[in-house]
Amino acid sequence: MDQEKTNLIFTIRNKLIIIFLLASILPFIILGYTTYKKGESILREKIFNQLSSIADSKEKKIRTWFIERFNDTEMIAHNRFMEISLSKLLLIKKDYEHRGFPPEIYYGRLSKYTESEEYSNIVSFLNMTMSQFGVFSEIFILDTTGHVVLSTDVKRLNEDESSNDYFKIPILQKEVYIKDVYYSDRLKQPIITFSDVIYDYGGEEHGVVNGVVVAKVKVNEILEPLVEDASGMGETGEEILVNKDNISLLNLKDFKDSALKYKLPEETPSTLAIAGKNGITEGIDYRKRHVLAAYRYIPDLDWGLVVKMDIDEAYAPINKLFKIIIIFTAIGISFILFFISQVSRRVTAPLIEMKSIAREISHGNYQKGNDYKLKRTDEIGGLAHSIREMSINLNKKQSEVENYKQKLESRLNEISEKNLNLEKTYQELYKTKNYLEKIIDHSKDIIITTDINGNIVEFNPEAEEKLGFRKDMIIGKPASILYENPDERKQIMEFVNKFGAVRNKEVRLLSKTGDVHHVSLTISQLKNDSGEIDGTIGISKDISEERMLQYKLIQSEKMAGIGTLASGIAHEINNPLAGILGMAEAILDENDHIRINSYAKDIVHYTLEATAIVKELLTYSRQTQNESISTIDMAVILENSVKMAKHSADFSLITIIADMKRGCWINANAGEMQQVFINLIINATHAMEEKGGKLILSCYKTNDSINAVVTDTGIGIKKEHLKQIYNPFFTTKPVGKGTGLGLYVVYKIVTKYHGHIDLISEEGKGTSFVITLPIAEGIAAIQENGSEGKDVAYMVDDADNSQINLFT
Repeated sequence: MDQEKTNLIFTIRNKLIIIFLLASILPFIILGYTTYKKGESILREKIFNQLSSIADSKEKKIRTWFIERFNDTEMIAHNRFMEISLSKLLLIKKDYEHRGFPPEIYYGRLSKYTESEEYSNIVSFLNMTMSQFGVFSEIFILDTTGHVVLSTDVKRLNEDESSNDYFKIPILQKEVYIKDVYYSDRLKQPIITFSDVIYDYGGEEHGVVNGVVVAKVKVNEILEPLVEDASGMGETGEEILVNKDNISLLNLKDFKDSALKYKLPEETPSTLAIAGKNGITEGIDYRKRHVLAAYRYIPDLDWGLVVKMDIDEAYAPINKLFKIIIIFTAIGISFILFFISQVSRRVTAPLIEMKSIAREISHGNYQKGNDYKLKRTDEIGGLAHSIREMSINLNKKQSEVENYKQKLESRLNEISEKNLNLEKTYQELYKTKNYLEKIIDHSKDIIITTDINGNIVEFNPEAEEKLGFRKDMIIGKPASILYENPDERKQIMEFVNKFGAVRNKEVRLLSKTGDVHHVSLTISQLKNDSGEIDGTIGISKDISEERMLQYKLIQSEKMAGIGTLASGIAHEINNPLAGILGMAEAILDENDHIRINSYAKDIVHYTLEATAIVKELLTYSRQTQNESISTIDMAVILENSVKMAKHSADFSLITIIADMKRGCWINANAGEMQQVFINLIINATHAMEEKGGKLILSCYKTNDSINAVVTDTGIGIKKEHLKQIYNPFFTTKPVGKGTGLGLYVVYKIVTKYHGHIDLISEEGKGTSFVITLPIAEGIAAIQENGSEGKDVAYMVDDADNSQINLFT
């Protein structure tokens, strides 16, 4: 049904109507459109010229008006009569002040004295000036202190105006000052103020400032009528005057009482004007309506002027013309449509009949076509004859088609059977392909295939994750870019081409970020069904972590070896051996048995001292863990750890400050706790080895815990290292200076005994480790028996290494 409706719409008759209609009315449309656009352009240009002319005229009037007021103010200030009269009046005022009269007395009695003639003359001059110019609403004179000494409004006498710009600026600039439009609380309306200095020459060439004349103008009475004359601008015409802040200086046409109260939106043309630009534009005004506007910048006052009118009113004549064009065009189209309809009907009627015959033929009624005749000699008659011949030929061909149809059906059955077999084969191949892709995608090994030229073809997700390259970015790139040494790839391929494969070869691959991955690579050739080489497939197992652990273990073993070597350093027992040697030599030369006995005792003493040193060093080296857990005093352990650490570290530039409270009992292995403090003390000395410093040790107890603090004033720990310091093998020291296991061992021992470590470090200032462990069970019994011992406090100075007991 929809198809039939479409066919009815797009009949030949309708197409002929549309073609002839377009050919006929198109010139009308083009002519009408051209006329409209031309008229619009002329009218727009005319309106713009008119608005520009009005804007130029208003700008000129405003600037002329302000120049006149400028000159008026200057004339009043520089009038010789004004200068002389003001000087006399100020002398009278000064005399009153000298005699001690307050200003109120002076202004109150001024008219009663003979001097009032000066006052009367100058006030008359000011009133006459106001009357003559007809623009000023008030004129008054300020003395050099800013007080009103003369005014057309006697109520202003003696008012203090010293804080106003119209007093201060003219005195500073020595020229006429114009104060922009502002709202006067006194006059209850917007005003503009002009002011200039009055000089007292006193017979000298250069006068001195004697006062300031101030003249005020009411904007609504003078400037507003000058600007708001909208003649020649239609009903919607309006002129807007704004200051530098885009605030309207006058009342807007649609916003009453808006002077100095309404700031125009930024999208209005006034924004262009106060930006120092002149021109014409189409835009939006403060009413959100489309307008044509001319805008001008008035530099003397930093103002903007806009002359505007609504676009609807401006384009009203051309819109009327457009309606007339539409009406005449519609009438013309109607006449043309009627004429074309009649012509097309004569052309299409035979065609409609032939369409019906053709439909009958299409349904197999060839006899209908065989009998069809049309008595016309034109092209349509020829078409009718051709339809008749076509019907006869189709009737003959129909039987041939039936024969071919039977043969075709037989052939199609054969093809259908083959297609079913192909479909089954395709499904099997598709499943195999998906299975292989899943194996590659889910493998935790890096799988990369290349073509015959060594360019990457496949790059599995594990390869993307490990090496950092996206598959779509790496495909087609040479595989050699993944090798740390590209020559290694070349050597591997030479071996593969010779022997067909390489198995479990350790290579170093580079990630996108430059990280090196150690992998075990197995690579072999890919061959097609013909046995030709298509490329290679490489499977790599990442062994980077294994290699890194091996490296760290090697470093640890090296450091342990160095530590073991350090435990046998000869200079630690050099002094006792020297004493033994000396005493032995003395015995050889001595016959006195008493002295020999004394020398022998010294030998025993030095031997025991050397034995103690060796035992201490071996204890630290072996990190003894075989001793049983017992109740020990952590203060004693810390004190002994200092003594033992002196055999392994340089304390020459370090001052030791100790405050250890005895009776800090804990349940732990003494050897392990000594290992904790030795590691912390040695680390502290390393932090101060360049500049020296203080090693501060303290031990104290709280209600339920024992605390030991090891503080140094060394270089501190960097912030980025604070979270890693307890990791095994983490060290910032160069090889040979540490294993990276010290703090790890400290952490493990402390947590083993249910304790914790608090770390406070500031880079460049030092580090404090606070070890907190639970107080030993049964400690109350020990305290009652008085077995806590004595507190120890001392300081070892780095100069002479002498120990000073602070208290015991």
